[in-house]
Parts: sequence; C-alpha cells; structure tokens
Amino acid sequence: MSEDGELVSSGSFRVDRALALEKLREFQTPDPRLFMLPWVRAAVAGGATRIRMDLTKTADFMMSFDGDPVRAEMADPSVALFGDQKDRRLRHLAVGLLAALRLRPKLVSLASGEGKRRRCLRLGAAGDSFEAQEAETGDTILWVIPWEGVPLDRWYLRVLDACRACPARLSIGATDLSPFDGKGAKGLWVRERRRRIWLEPAAKGSKGVDVYHLGVHAGKMNPKRPVAGFVDDPALTLDASCSSVVRNEAYAEAAEAVSDIADRLWSGLRED
Repeated sequence: MSEDGELVSSGSFRVDRALALEKLREFQTPDPRLFMLPWVRAAVAGGATRIRMDLTKTADFMMSFDGDPVRAEMADPSVALFGDQKDRRLRHLAVGLLAALRLRPKLVSLASGEGKRRRCLRLGAAGDSFEAQEAETGDTILWVIPWEGVPLDRWYLRVLDACRACPARLSIGATDLSPFDGKGAKGLWVRERRRRIWLEPAAKGSKGVDVYHLGVHAGKMNPKRPVAGFVDDPALTLDASCSSVVRNEAYAEAAEAVSDIADRLWSGLRED
C-alpha cells in the first residue's frame, strides 16, 4: 500500500489491526450488531435496486446488492476513514466493516467487481488480505463469519424498522420491503432531485417526521405543522459513526422543504 492509499500489489496488508481499531474509535457505531446499516447506505449511494441480507445455514451473515462496484481494497477502515475520499460509499462500507470487526468474527470479507476486475478484501483474526476473485455474479457481497448478533426475529425487525424508507428493494430472509412510491398513500409525496418527502396529517401521539439518509434512519424532525412521515435526503451530513444526522446547512434546507410541503398539505386540507 502506498502512502496515498493506492494498492501497490495484492497480498497481505501490513496493518496493526489493534492499533488501527484504537485510532478509529471515533468512527464506532452505537451498536456494532447493526453493522449492515452503513452497508445499506453504500448500496443506495451506488444506485442499487435490490439489496439482500440473510443468515446462511452455518449462521454466517451475508449481504449482497447490485449497482456500481467499489474498489474493495479502498474500503479498509484504516484507509477509507482518513483523508478525502471521492467515493463516499467507501466511508459507509468502512464504518460497517469496523463495526463488524468489533464483534470479533473469524473473517469479514468484501468482494466487488465483474469478471477479471473482481477483487476481495478479507479482514479478520487470521490477518488481512486483498486478492483477485472469480465469481459468476457482479454483485457486491459482504460476508461476516461467524456472526453472533441479536436474536433472529429482533435482528430482522431492527433492520426493517431502520430501513423503511429504503429506495431499493430490500430482502431480509423471507421478508421483502418494496420501495415506498406514494401510491395509495394519503398525504403528499414529493421528489425533489434525489430528496424524497412523504407527509400526512399527524395522528394523535405522533412524534414528528423521520429523517433518513440514503434509506437508513438517522433522526427526527419536528416541523411546526402537525404532520408525520419521512424525508430521505442524500445531501444530509452524518456524524463520524454514520448513525446520526448533523444539523448543518443541508439539514436546514431539508427542514425548510419539509415545512413548505407541510404548509401545502394543510392548505389542501382546509380547502377540502
């Protein structure tokens, strides 16, 4: 690996993983067992139309998605989380890899690319490596071996709850979650460039509008109007752990858009 992070040759990484993990502590997610959520963001950012995650018969976790491939070697946390990476997917992949490594698995792997360009990054107790890989698929595949996460039913529910605004078709085991398109739903459904907003009059006890970033829940927003729904905006900024949205200018712009649509919604209700 060269000083600027370029791969010089395939083989084993000469990285002190324990030291790297210590330096990367600020990028840790609140719950490492949900390491797959940053990977969902990476998939959505790469234009994925379908995302699948499941447990294998040996209780290993596997996740795959279509869309643009990534440079697998550049997703290593000790590379991706430092410096100015032009491919923002690398940060999300790295945060997820870092979280998975906190569970002390035997191996975490990331394979991406098609044909002769497909590469696989392996991180784990036996050492880190990067090499070419042959596969019949062009999907990006992430594997955690073994995985001792939350109980199966609770794991499914937690991921589904966090990804209800995912713009890609999400399959978790036998459960499929289709992208929300506003059809048949009450309220207002608005797409502005890549920002998606759906609002409806708030039911009693409603706690505001859910904020999503690249299809994964990242916080709440409380407009003045009594509305419920969600805003999913890839322009929002996340904190270092990629778990919460930062209240900066991008957040203010999204909040203003939500407020304007809430006004439109209530104006329409008064006219009716």
